[in-house]
Amino acid sequence: MNILAQEARKRQAIVELARRKGKSFAARIYGVSLSSVKRRDKRYDGKERSSFMERSLWSKVTRGNIQKMKKCAS
Repeated sequence: MNILAQEARKRQAIVELARRKGKSFAARIYGVSLSSVKRRDKRYDGKERSSFMERSLWSKVTRGNIQKMKKCAS
């Protein structure tokens, strides 16, 4: 399992715990800020783990450059 999938799985576990026991409890258990738990809870639709993947422009640019480099190498 790659790093991004592991992070998404951890974020999903945080949100599921937050929905069962409360957001502040989940934030304390996992050692993350309450605002990040609230943000992830708002973003997560309950079905797909893809809603937890990185949304930053930097990750998209880097991923695109890697794909271009692979095409050029082959």
